[in-house]
Amino acid sequence: MSAKEPIHVFDLIERDRQGHLRFHYVIVDLRADYVAGTLHPSDDAADARWFAPKEIKGLRITETTKEFLKKIQFLP
Repeated sequence: MSAKEPIHVFDLIERDRQGHLRFHYVIVDLRADYVAGTLHPSDDAADARWFAPKEIKGLRITETTKEFLKKIQFLP
């Protein structure tokens, strides 16, 4: 994969029951082109696959993900 410019940046803060900071994640999604190789899930995912825009419609994805894909013009 050939990484390009950032297309979406957000952070996620997780707190414990007392309200203390447990984790602070900063997520940077990059536009990228597939160059070669086989996609494999790692310890952060149970599965990993490539999808064409028309295939996304039949998947169970969150509204947030749908809105993100529309924002980057991957979905109509």
